[in-house]
Order: sequence, then structure tokens, then C-alpha cells
Amino acid sequence: MAIKIYETQIRPTGETGAVKTQPGQKISQQTATQIGRAVKGAAKAGIEFWKELEVKKSENEYYEKRKKLEEGDDTFEGMISVKEKASRESDPDRAAKIYNEGLANAKQILGANYEHRYTKQIFEKQLKKKEIADGIEVRKKSNANFLAKSQTLELQEIERLKKEMVYGETAEARLLAQFELDYKLNQDKNKN
Repeated sequence: MAIKIYETQIRPTGETGAVKTQPGQKISQQTATQIGRAVKGAAKAGIEFWKELEVKKSENEYYEKRKKLEEGDDTFEGMISVKEKASRESDPDRAAKIYNEGLANAKQILGANYEHRYTKQIFEKQLKKKEIADGIEVRKKSNANFLAKSQTLELQEIERLKKEMVYGETAEARLLAQFELDYKLNQDKNKN
């Protein structure tokens, strides 16, 4: 291997361009550091490529796990059906409990093993976002169901009192039903 020696005073010619390496020959500091920088740059590029490859593999694994998480399988119920079941509840606390239990079960089954280095980080970060978004949706729907159920129950109670006023067995029972109905209808929560 021939090392080219460049000196600023000498113009390169055929003689100085192809000088054979001699024992004890020295090279400039700049030439020596270029070799180290080249090796360092190659190693850094290799590490960056490896990292990008691992991140992409991890993202692909996450997408597969997310699909399985949403649809479910034989071992656990998918989050789509859990969210739907929780949204049908008329008790917001029970709805949140159903959703959180389904999510914890799915997390436990799917999070047991990861094939790639960054999958766990990506999976947990995206799952937290999904948990927040689904939690808001479940609460909103279950609150609406709760209000509808409360209104239905109050209307049933008013209907019962009206029937009691008309068809009560005694005058006292009819009068008591009338007072109770007046009280219910004149409460502050019923005034606009």
C-alpha cells in the first residue's frame, strides 16, 4: 500500500504521487485523523441504519399487535367490543371499570412478549393515547345513557303518582300522592 505524501512546497508530479512506503516514514497528522474520522463516520452511519431498522420493525410489530388488540382472539375480548359494551352501560363508573378491566386483560396478554427492541415503548405510548381517547368516548356515552335512564325513572315515578292520585284506594292516599307530585314538580331542579 502506498501512502501519498503531500507537501505544500512541492507540486505533485508522477514522482511524488507514487512514492513507495519506506520503513520509519511519517505521515501528516491530518492524514492520520482522516482514517479515524472515516471509521467513526462509517460506524455512526451503521448504528443509525440499525436503529432505523429496529424502529421500523418495532412499528410493524406494534401495528400487528394493535390489530389483534382491537379485534381480540380466543384468549381475550377485543377492545372494539369492550368499548361498545362499556358505552352501553348507564352507570359511568361501571362503564369505566368494564373498559379498564378489558384493557388491562388485553395489555397483560399482548404485552407478555415483544420481539423487537422498541416495540414496548411504542406499544405503551400508543396504548395510553388510545386509553385516553376511548375513556372520554365511553364516559360521554355512558353519561348520556345515565341521564336518559334517570329521566325515564323520574317520568315513571310521576306517572305512578298520577295514577295514585286518580285511582288511590282512600282519600288520604290520593291526597298524599297529590302532595308528593306537587313537591316533585315544584322542586328547584325542575324549574327553568
